[in-house]
Amino acid sequence: MDELGGGWERRSDGTWVKQSQRAHLRRRMRRALDAARLRFRAAGRTGGGAIGKKASRRVTTHDARLRSDSSALRDACVDAWRGFGLTDPSHERLLRRRAEQTLEIARVNGDGTTVTYLTFKLAMHRVAARHVAGLRLALADARAARGDDRGALREYRRALTEERAGWARTGRLEWAPASSLLNAARLTRVRARDQADLDNAEGLLRAAIGSTEPERVEDLETPRLGEDVASAAETSRRAARHDLCVLLCQSDHRDDDAVEELRSMGYRYRLSEEVLRYDLDYGAKVPRNKKAKAAMAAHGKYVRAFDGAMPASALSHLRSVFRAESQFWSQHGYHEPGCGFFSYAHRLPPWNAEDVGNTHPLRSTMDAIVRRVWRVAAAAFPRAREATAAEWWAHCRPHGSGHQLHFDSDDEGKGPEGIRHPICSAVVFVTGDVGGPTLVTDQTAASKKLAQRGWLVEPVAGRVAVFDGRYLHGVVPGRGPAPRLPRNHVGRAAGFSPCSSDRDARRITLMVAFWDEMKARPGGDGSDPRASFPKGSARPFPDPKLYLGDRSRPKGIDWPELFHAMHLTSMPDVVAEAATGDGDEGGGTAGGGGAKPEQTRWVERCATPVGRVWQDVDEAENDACFPSLALEKISSVPPYDRCFMY
Repeated sequence: MDELGGGWERRSDGTWVKQSQRAHLRRRMRRALDAARLRFRAAGRTGGGAIGKKASRRVTTHDARLRSDSSALRDACVDAWRGFGLTDPSHERLLRRRAEQTLEIARVNGDGTTVTYLTFKLAMHRVAARHVAGLRLALADARAARGDDRGALREYRRALTEERAGWARTGRLEWAPASSLLNAARLTRVRARDQADLDNAEGLLRAAIGSTEPERVEDLETPRLGEDVASAAETSRRAARHDLCVLLCQSDHRDDDAVEELRSMGYRYRLSEEVLRYDLDYGAKVPRNKKAKAAMAAHGKYVRAFDGAMPASALSHLRSVFRAESQFWSQHGYHEPGCGFFSYAHRLPPWNAEDVGNTHPLRSTMDAIVRRVWRVAAAAFPRAREATAAEWWAHCRPHGSGHQLHFDSDDEGKGPEGIRHPICSAVVFVTGDVGGPTLVTDQTAASKKLAQRGWLVEPVAGRVAVFDGRYLHGVVPGRGPAPRLPRNHVGRAAGFSPCSSDRDARRITLMVAFWDEMKARPGGDGSDPRASFPKGSARPFPDPKLYLGDRSRPKGIDWPELFHAMHLTSMPDVVAEAATGDGDEGGGTAGGGGAKPEQTRWVERCATPVGRVWQDVDEAENDACFPSLALEKISSVPPYDRCFMY
């Protein structure tokens, strides 16, 4: 593939000098124009391009003309792009395409019958700008695939600047691949600082929807089937339309635009305005005092939330091991597109077992933290005491990222027994004030209708939300630009460094599901330490001490060291509780664990109820169907592809 160049280059005298990409591209353009100039000079000498002038009169190169339909003009385009650097045989298809684009623009800007050298030069500059922008888009896509959001967004902006004026006039960027525009829009959205950034994201999404360019520059260099390229482009365009619907649904005063887009995509139902366009002050409007008890009783069988349930020492450790730049994420490929689900399993000791410190010793920091979360879960749902295994996974998301509504299930519902749910699941908010709320509904896999009730749990640092494992739940994308946070805020400290921007803050959560019975699924040959690799669902958590001492461990994988038992000394309160096996009996509105108030007290908080979870996209249109498809009148769960979430 063609490259942008730059870096260190060698002079003719053997010395090496540092050259910028801009200087490198200027030299390439000079070589391109020099190669084409020969064709125009030949026309000037012979008079072959001097229409209406005497053949004996010499003309300057800029005045020289070539006929629009002449082979000489076509050859000039090909020579120019060879001079630009497309000389490798693998570039032949790309060279022909760029030459045709240059020829087309030159003919359009000519006088109808001839093209001057100056007109050709302007056409060459325009196509070269698009070509370079395409290379930058490919570079940005590569950086986005590695999880380098900031570097990718920088390259996207540099690429799109080439045609900013044309975009402002037409609102279209046909020359840019839909997939690149979609990536640029998503990064602009999740890293938005203000409304202007959100408007730019909307423009990029609309440009992606209207793009007709092949998906990659490589598509022009390899003999791929046309239908495969068209299918990939159509997938990107549909994803862009979907993201545009999310943006419109979460924007104020854009209901009509949202309905139009949703209808065009075939959706009949959508998550309600109260969910997607949640009140930005929803956390401050929960019931207080006497009303709080009634509110918590209403949602207590579905979800309960506790503040102060995780000791500060445990939270500090979690922020260290799960910070955005931790090798835990990079070695799992978490920030890369296409990263699948992965989780780790732990065996639990019998509830309140005696001498648990010797019979079930703590092999890692996660053993201690999982048992601490187990105490909180058991206070919320007492049946959690019957759990024999725990499964945990984690997420690190920017403000504008969400998680589709789903059911927690054993091995993602792939087992021979069908869908099995955990007793309950807990969400530990490692950081807070970033991202959208967790939504828990009253819909189960056996429900005959869509969810009727739902509750939003605000992401507050140190909060633990516990919900019945049977119910549909998810994470709503954060609304609007990234929130303004103090420089010393934990969300920024645990984000990408340097933490000079609110956009680098992350919503970091640890999820723990408690199972009455669950089998770990070893990977590799099943032996320790290979049993935990490659990543997958419910892998046995590796013993860090044994893992680091085994020479046969996978190369380049050292993240288990983050959870080494030597770090247990930094959280003695959690270790003492896990070693004794004494269960807390608290968890009410006044707190729990009366025997150890300074270590185990927590305060239960109300979740924010939503009046309705789902609504019709167009109620009148749905009701006009026979039989009626209005949400209130249907008697079964509608097809998944007719329900818009986010």
